[in-house]
Amino acid sequence: MLDYFVLEEDYFQQARLEDAIHSLNQIYILRIGKVDLYDKPQSIIRAYLRKRGSHLLFFLDIGSDSDVEGGILVAQQIRERDPYASIVFITAHPELLPSTFQYRLAALDFIDKNLPDIEYEDRIISDIGLALSKNGLSQIECAFTIDTKNATIQVPFHKILYFETSPTVS
Repeated sequence: MLDYFVLEEDYFQQARLEDAIHSLNQIYILRIGKVDLYDKPQSIIRAYLRKRGSHLLFFLDIGSDSDVEGGILVAQQIRERDPYASIVFITAHPELLPSTFQYRLAALDFIDKNLPDIEYEDRIISDIGLALSKNGLSQIECAFTIDTKNATIQVPFHKILYFETSPTVS
């Protein structure tokens, strides 16, 4: 189970991300813990102080009108305390991407807020799946699974259009 921390000062964007997480739960039957929403960097840092581990997933807005590097500074403090938590940056300022590498924050992803909803949700699905696999949990419980000698492949049922069989020669 993952616990989510969201740092976003824009309430519309907070709701968009929260809705995406909860709609993913309905599609994939994910193990979702609590989703905590914060609009100020100090608030999320105070809430996070006693928690550590790979079961934590942070969605941080890098920049806002009032605080250009708020999410980056929060990510730095997270990394100082916890090398295992997953961090995803969500921003309307893609030009700030290089600074996340400069601070060596080991972010899982960098999502542009201006992406269309479907692409935005796909990126969140992928990031949650990576965080779950980091935690040793199955990404998708509601999926068609194929085990081969080289890999295990999971395809969500909602992405499958049809199945086709072919005759087997004995």
